This record gives sequence, C-alpha cells and structure tokens, in this order.
Amino acid sequence: MKEIKNAWWDYVSILSSQVASFPLGILYISFVTRKLGPENWGILTIFMSIIQLAFCLAINWTSASIVRFGKEEFLENGHMRQTVWARSAIVFTILLIFSFLIFILKGPLANYIGLPEQAFLLILPMLLAYSLYDFLTWILKAMGLMKQFALSLVLRQAALILLLIPLIFMAFSLNVQNVMSIEILSYFFICVFCIFFLKLSYFFPLEKRGGKVKNILVYSWPMIFTFIFGYTTNWMDVYFIKYFLSNYHVGVYQAAYRMMSYINTPLMSVITLLFPMLMAVKIQGRSELIQTYIKNLIPQFSLFWNIIVSVLIVFSGPIVKIVFGNSFSGAALSFMVLLLGVGFQAVTVMYTSVFLIFDWLKYVTFIALAMSVVNFTGDMILVPRIGILGAAISTVISYILSSVLYLTFANRLVSVRTHKALFYPLLSVVSFLFCLGVSSISLRVMFAAFNIAAFLYIAKINKLFSPADIALFEKIEMPRLLRSGIRRVYSVLC
Repeated sequence: MKEIKNAWWDYVSILSSQVASFPLGILYISFVTRKLGPENWGILTIFMSIIQLAFCLAINWTSASIVRFGKEEFLENGHMRQTVWARSAIVFTILLIFSFLIFILKGPLANYIGLPEQAFLLILPMLLAYSLYDFLTWILKAMGLMKQFALSLVLRQAALILLLIPLIFMAFSLNVQNVMSIEILSYFFICVFCIFFLKLSYFFPLEKRGGKVKNILVYSWPMIFTFIFGYTTNWMDVYFIKYFLSNYHVGVYQAAYRMMSYINTPLMSVITLLFPMLMAVKIQGRSELIQTYIKNLIPQFSLFWNIIVSVLIVFSGPIVKIVFGNSFSGAALSFMVLLLGVGFQAVTVMYTSVFLIFDWLKYVTFIALAMSVVNFTGDMILVPRIGILGAAISTVISYILSSVLYLTFANRLVSVRTHKALFYPLLSVVSFLFCLGVSSISLRVMFAAFNIAAFLYIAKINKLFSPADIALFEKIEMPRLLRSGIRRVYSVLC
C-alpha cells in the first residue's frame, strides 16, 4: 500500500514542517502579544472565539468527509468530482445563512467584545478564506500529497511574518483589525499555493449525484455536535474568565493556552498522517495491522510523547517569559498545568483516527459531549474561586476523561484489552508534582532525567516493545541507516 510504504517520508515532511513552523509561529505570536498587551490580546481572543464558532458550524464538521469519500472516489475513479461538488454545495449554503446572521448580530456582538461594528465586516472574508483553505488542504490529504500539505503549513506561518513586516517597519500601530487582516491574507496566499498541485480533471467536469450529498450529511452530521462540544471545551474558559474577571485575564490565560496549542501541533500532524494511512489499511482489509497499531504503537507513542512533555514542564516558566514577556508572567503556572493535558492528548489523538475510519462518530460525539460538560462544570466552579488556574485545571480534567473514554470504547469495539497507553502520561504527572514544589531548574532537570529513566525501565520490564513491532517498520519506506537505528533501539528497549 502506497500510504504505508510512504508513511515515513510523509511523517518526516509533516514533522519537518512543524519544526520549521514552530519558531515562525512563536515569533509571530510573541510580537503580536507584546504589541497588543494582555488587554487587547484578550479582545482579539474573544473576537476569534466567535469566528471559531462560525468555523465549527459552517465548515469543519464536513471536512473529514473529503478524506472519507474523496479518498475512496479517487482510488476507484482517479478523481473526486462527486465528493468535491457535493461538499461545496453544503458549505456554500451554510455560508449564505451565516452571512445573514452576522449582518443582523454585528451590533450586539461588537458591544460585547468592545470593538467597532466595522471590525465585524472582516468575519465574512475570513469565513471565505478559511473555507477555501480548509477545502484545499483536506483535498491534498485525501490525495496523499502529504509533502505539499506539510509545505503549506510552513508557508502560512511565513506569510504571517511577511505580512507583519510592513506594520513593523512602517510604524503602523498594531490593533485587532490589523491582525485579522493579516490572518485573512495568509489563508488566501496558501489557497493559491495549493491550487498549483491540483489538476482540474480531479474536479471537472461537474458530476452531480444527489446520493453523495446525502452520504456526506449522514456521515458528517454527528460531527456538528462533536465540533460544538469541542468548541465548548476549547473556548468556554474564555467566556467564563471574561464574565468573572476581565479582558486582561482572558489575554493572560490565552497566552498559556495558545502556547499549549503550539505544543499540541505535532499531535495534530499525527492525525493528518494516520487518517488516510489507516483508511487505506481498512480498504485493503489488513485488520491485523490495526490490531498491532492499537496494542503496541499507541502505548509506545504515549511514552515517547510524555518524555517530551515532561521536559517542557521543567522549562515551562522560562518559556512563557521568553515568548510573551513579563506582562504575561501570570500565565506560567496555567501553562504548566495545561501541559499535563497535552500528555494525555497523545492517547486521544492516536485513537481518533481509528474511530474515524470505522465511522464510529457517535462515540466521538459522546466523548466530546462529556469533555464539554466536565469543562463547563469545572469552569463554573473553579474560575470564580481560583481564577485562570481554575480554567486550566478544568481543561486538563476534560483531556484526561477524553483519553480514558477513547481507550475504553476502543477496547470494546475492536475486542482488544489494553490499558498501557494510559499509564505513561503519569510520567508527566510525576514531573509536574515535583516542579510544583521546586523552582530550581537544575534540580528539575536532574529529577526529570531520573523520572524518564525510571519509566523507560518500567516499559522494558513490562515488554512494551516487542521484536515483532519491527515488522511494521519493514513495510514503511525509510532510509536504510534509520531503519537499522530503529532496529537497534528496539533491541535495547526489548
């Protein structure tokens, strides 16, 4: 299978794009937050939360259908005309409705946020730009053009920096409207880039098929609730903080949350790679590879990811100060708490692709609902009492619940009994508890090294790594020297 054979190079492309994008993203967000300050950064956050709600309801809930049906159509017919045009009809109709609603509600929303009504005129071009960007990048994924998709991620961050430069050197004052305009232009720039890799014959001539619209709607409609619940988990903190505290506190908390999101980005890349790859495995009927993936690779990935997270916990305070400056110093503890959730997210992310390829969307929706309820309840209880730290704790609890539910449902649905993946996030928990009481970086580093060594030893005596796992890597095309290195590492860990 092409998707499995090329998996290594695809992942290298995506990971390389994330490595290149990370400093660009940090540079961009560092400059913007320092120039806006906590208060205006909080206003921008509230504005973006409204736009994200529009993204969820108008665009994102049907995005996965491009891979689910487009991949199938492309493998069978060499094009995806029916899928593209059916999904376009759905999105275009919803965007028209949203345009009308935004026109009616712009006054009350502007008053709530603290922006002039004219600023809300930017929402419509933002929706158009993002819908095109979302469509084209998902098409690249469905076609297996992962290297091109990976490059688009880097180019968007580069575009943000390039568009910011004139504001720096021409001494323009940076405000919320400027930042939104830069975001819109960057999306359009990437759309032009993506078009160069797509043949018109993939989409033209138009092939209308009423059944395809129905198939997409039947497949995608549970995702409406999934994205709404996910939106609640991701953004409800912001609304509670604004209600009980202020825009200033929203800005401080969002600095910590945005940094966590950057750390989470490589995990999202894993989904990007695994979804089409596992879809191809399913189509080929290779169920034994999916069993190996669940029983062996997910726990192994959980261990390696939490090694990274435990190191980040050690340096969480200096990271916040370097990136955001002293005015955002209050975000340091919240960032360290949020990193605990990042550790558990490894389990959730690795199971998500399995649920998507088997169309188990009702379980995905239920998990999103459970996360939403927990996060909402936690915010309502904790934010009035302990401020932004309460929002961070609520988010982490919802992430832990998500990983537990994904693993529990998968064990039942795939007839596998394994809980190892949930053990290794404890590595991050132990590091967090130590760092909570110790401020010395040198002591933190020494303890983190001991902690990592202890968990690697536990993994070895519990036979987390098996020589049989190497067989899966033999099916993936990668440099000979690297494959030899993986064999040696596995032989030591086994």
